[in-house]
Amino acid sequence: MAEPYSLYDAACDLYIVPVRHHSPACAAHLLALLAEIRPARVLVEGPCDFDPLIALVADAGTRPPVAIVSVEDGKGDGGKVVGGRRAVSYYPFSAHSPEYAALVAAKVAGIPAAFIDLPMSDRAIGGDGEALALLHDEAPFNSSDYVRALARRLGCRDGNEVWDHLFEAQLHRCDWRRFFHEVGSYCRHMRDCTDAVTMEADGTLAREAQMRALIARARSDTKGPMVAVVGGFHAPVLAGSLKAGDKVKAAGKGSRAYLVRYGHRQLNALTGYSAGLALPAFYDGLWRRRGDGEGLYSAYATDLITGFAAHLRERLPGFAPRFRSWRRRWKPLTVWPTCAAVRGRCATISLMPAVRPC
Repeated sequence: MAEPYSLYDAACDLYIVPVRHHSPACAAHLLALLAEIRPARVLVEGPCDFDPLIALVADAGTRPPVAIVSVEDGKGDGGKVVGGRRAVSYYPFSAHSPEYAALVAAKVAGIPAAFIDLPMSDRAIGGDGEALALLHDEAPFNSSDYVRALARRLGCRDGNEVWDHLFEAQLHRCDWRRFFHEVGSYCRHMRDCTDAVTMEADGTLAREAQMRALIARARSDTKGPMVAVVGGFHAPVLAGSLKAGDKVKAAGKGSRAYLVRYGHRQLNALTGYSAGLALPAFYDGLWRRRGDGEGLYSAYATDLITGFAAHLRERLPGFAPRFRSWRRRWKPLTVWPTCAAVRGRCATISLMPAVRPC
């Protein structure tokens, strides 16, 4: 039996906060944590060579989704730059990304913030297209033996539905200690089911060594509590394991980074973004309603259905009449609450199975 996850490392006055990328529930509870703890420094999982762009990412004029794009000159086997070859990687932020929420909150409060992962130029984190680090962080949430077994036990279709049922359904709640304790324990079980050889091969262990080193460096020159926001898979091994003197890997030459506009289509796991949640615009809608209390799920589900019907009438008038009757058109409005109750899910998350038969 794995030990319960401990959010706070008293010896280092450090909170290791486990999150999932682009999770509205994680972002909301993280904001509550930061408001209460008022840390002296905020550290965020992300390529350390992106630090110069933090002020721009967190600027009041920045409207997510955005992405930091890293461009690195290609190199041959001898390490020399090869003309015409470049590796381009994207590191995106949505409005409901915990990392984005942390950077904005830190800037508003005047708290120093920094990234603590390997530089994007490192093989373990960068890639051509999507940042490999994000792919590795996200994979266990669907492929872990623990998550698959839990999905079978809970009657969920996949790991995303397990996550929604256990965590996104807590978006409206106010107990960040309980929430992150549960997320950390969940991620600890995922990690326990992952082979060490795999973590060595995909660069996970190298990345965690960098995180420990940068957290230790920040701890040495910071007075007061610190908060480190990291992918849940890494969190269980970071608390209580800081080592003074660990080497920090700096960015290589020939790498440049820029902040660019991004979109929900690019973020969508269903359209090719492997490190994202499915339907990011859907979660963006949840995020915007986060202050509406427990009723936000039912109200949002109703708005989605009525809004989609209005969209069909306006944009595809020849398609809307295919509904056999008004009663059939609005059938999802009566089906989804029953579907939610039977399956023990919140209303919004049970919307899709209610709509499919219509």
